[in-house]
Amino acid sequence: MKKIISILACGALLMSSMPLGAFAEEKKNGDDVIAISTAEEFVAFSKNCNIDSFSEGKKFVLTADIELTHSGFETIPYFAGSFDGAGHTVSGLRITSEGSVKGLFRYTSDKARIINLNVRGRVIPGGTRCTVGGIVGENSGELLRCTFDGNTSGVKCVGGIAGINTETGIINACSFAGETSGEHRVGGIAGENRGIITACTNSAEVNTKEIEVTTEKTFGLTALDSIRESKKDVSELSEENFRNISDIGGITGLSAGVAEKCLNTGKIGYEHMGYNVGGIAGRSSGRLAGCENKGDVLGRKDVGGIAGQIEPFACWDFSDSKVAEFEGEIGDLQEQIGAMIDNGEEKGEDARKSLKEINTELKAARAELDKIRKQTSGDISASQKSIEEMRGIVSDYLNELSESAENLDKYAGDAKKTIGKIASDTADSVQKD
Repeated sequence: MKKIISILACGALLMSSMPLGAFAEEKKNGDDVIAISTAEEFVAFSKNCNIDSFSEGKKFVLTADIELTHSGFETIPYFAGSFDGAGHTVSGLRITSEGSVKGLFRYTSDKARIINLNVRGRVIPGGTRCTVGGIVGENSGELLRCTFDGNTSGVKCVGGIAGINTETGIINACSFAGETSGEHRVGGIAGENRGIITACTNSAEVNTKEIEVTTEKTFGLTALDSIRESKKDVSELSEENFRNISDIGGITGLSAGVAEKCLNTGKIGYEHMGYNVGGIAGRSSGRLAGCENKGDVLGRKDVGGIAGQIEPFACWDFSDSKVAEFEGEIGDLQEQIGAMIDNGEEKGEDARKSLKEINTELKAARAELDKIRKQTSGDISASQKSIEEMRGIVSDYLNELSESAENLDKYAGDAKKTIGKIASDTADSVQKD
């Protein structure tokens, strides 16, 4: 009898230690899709997601609206499967716990897909409050046709849909209504975007109230005190160490990724407060295309209807074959100009005309080289150095050719073609973003 009682006790203990959601899996809706229809099942699902591998390869679908008020829901820690909201709404979301990476879902993997989900509520954590989003804190998967209606707030990387959209993250056809606020990298869709945001709409207010700054208090009373007390190398500091409010946008606060075909209708920024404030992106070093802003944009400095600040860069691409091509062309040009000098003893009007044409082409080539050179910084490649040296040689030749000569049309034509090719090939060797 004691043996039977012991077995029963062990069984009860095992059942009590199992996740509540272990039984929710049995409620399947064809094709191994796990259906969720109540707040209890949704909470059980969230607790199962404490195990990173739980959601991998699984499909979940909402079959009813979910009300989370007084349900005990905290967050969905990690998701790597497919979640279809089926147009239903999860309401009553309230996340106020301390910490960072906060949202209905904290993290999504690059395999995650969340579609057709509507969420209402507030994500307003305490403590460090970084990487805060209405639907996902840090998104590496795909969010499609999702909406968030409510409030989000934090210190850094705060968005209506996602706090951070990583390199593999895609946010497509999502929208945000309500209000979001923060100190750095705040956006209606994503606070920071490194991936792709497309066809999204923000109608929410973004940083439209005066913000009580907390960042400086981390190290000291002022930015300079912060540097002294933290003993940080200046190279480790960023713009955020010196500016109270920065990178605020209707779609994304800071974007190194892609933002296309997005619309903002919400009011962005607060008068005389904030650096890098834009209707679409606060600051962008990525691609902005086909976006439209219809909202008011206010700030202190670097304020724009589309972007507050755009950071272009140039990438020089000289392959071995391209270097050889430049060297060959420069050699041809040297020979052609040398031939003009050797044949420049007899003077004539036609020669003067030809030399003027050559001079025009040389000036254009030099201007093109100057323009390209100024678009890059730091060390330049050996081939570019060769072109710069050649430019000096050309200048010397021009001085020597002040006394024009006859019979130079043939050489002038050859030289013009070579110079034009050098200018064209040099321009083609640069990728501009």
